[in-house]
Amino acid sequence: DGTSLTEDDFVYLLDPPSSIPSCIIVFLGGAGLGQFPHIAYSQFLSRVADRLNAVVIAAPYSVGLDHFTLAKTAGEKLRKAVLKCEDDPSRQYSPNLPTYCFAHSLGAKLGTIYMAAT
Repeated sequence: DGTSLTEDDFVYLLDPPSSIPSCIIVFLGGAGLGQFPHIAYSQFLSRVADRLNAVVIAAPYSVGLDHFTLAKTAGEKLRKAVLKCEDDPSRQYSPNLPTYCFAHSLGAKLGTIYMAAT
């Protein structure tokens, strides 16, 4: 079904302040910082989640020169994480929630490549 998760599919998840989120935000950080979004972007992502009552999913990725492979890997992590949140009985996030992509620097390039290729 394309949603089976592996150890390599690890993402960081910030649940919304209330149990029913307004939206889902997927995030890819910049080169170097993208490996540690839970540290480098912690305050920013927490504020976004709190102010918008949003689910925030951040995918770490290693820096490399093959941006197409990086984009596919990071994009698939985020896609699988969104589907997992929708299927998780403890969360039951609606598949109709709007989903937005936030990114910084190289993360924006990777997100654009992934969206254009799928």
